[in-house]
Amino acid sequence: MRALVLAGGRGSRLGEVTEHLPKCLLRVGGMPILDRTLRWLATQGVREVAIHVEHLADLVERHVGTGGPFGLQVRWVRTPMPCGSAGAVRAAAEFLGAGPMLVVHGDRVHEWELARLLRDHERNEVVGTLAVFSAEKDPESGVAGARAEVDRSGRILRITERTDEPRLPWLLAGAYALDPVLLQHIPGDQPFQLVKDLFQKVLRLHGVLCAHEILGRVVGVDTPQAHAQARRKYEEGVTG
Repeated sequence: MRALVLAGGRGSRLGEVTEHLPKCLLRVGGMPILDRTLRWLATQGVREVAIHVEHLADLVERHVGTGGPFGLQVRWVRTPMPCGSAGAVRAAAEFLGAGPMLVVHGDRVHEWELARLLRDHERNEVVGTLAVFSAEKDPESGVAGARAEVDRSGRILRITERTDEPRLPWLLAGAYALDPVLLQHIPGDQPFQLVKDLFQKVLRLHGVLCAHEILGRVVGVDTPQAHAQARRKYEEGVTG
C-alpha cells in the first residue's frame, strides 16, 4: 500500500516556533509528529510513502532519509513553486497509481484504523472519502481544521474552514481516500488546496464525497495551546 504524506505546511498559527523548525517536526512526547505519522502508517500496512515538502524542506528530508528506520520506502516530492495540498496530490499522482489515492497530513498524530477508511471508500464507490471525528466527543483534540455537514447516509453536504460553527459537528481528521478522477480538477499552474479548493469544487459540481467516522483519535498541534496540551498528554502518559 502507498500513501502521500503532506509535510509542507508552515504552521502559521504557531507563530515564531515554526520559523526555524517545520511544524511536522515539532515534538510530542519526545518524538517528532512526522515520526509518529510514519510509524502509524507502517503499522497500518503502508510500505511506500511519498512525502511532499515545501517549508524548510531540507530539514525534513535529512531527518527522515530513506525511511528505513520507520519500515518504509520514502520518495520525496518537491515542486518548483508552492502548489498547495491538492497540487501535491497532482505531483505525486504517478507514484500513487491508478487505485484509490491515500493522502494523510503529516502534522497530526493519528491513532485509528486506516483499513476501515479504505473499505468504506471502496464500498461506497464515491470520488472521495474523508476521515472525520466528532468535535463533541473529542473537544480537546487540538485540531483547528475544517468542519463538515454530513447527512444520515454519510454523504458530505458542506465543508467550511470556519471552526466556530456548532451546526457542523464533524471535524476533518486529515486523511482522505481519493479517486484519481479528481486529478482532472486540479490545475497545474497555481496553488490549489484540498479543502478550500478541490473539495469545494467537487461539491459545487454535485460530486459525491462521503465521511468516514474514525474509531480512535487524532491529536493536532495547530496552535501553541494545542501543542502544549498534546505534549502534556503524551509526556504524562495519558496517551500512548
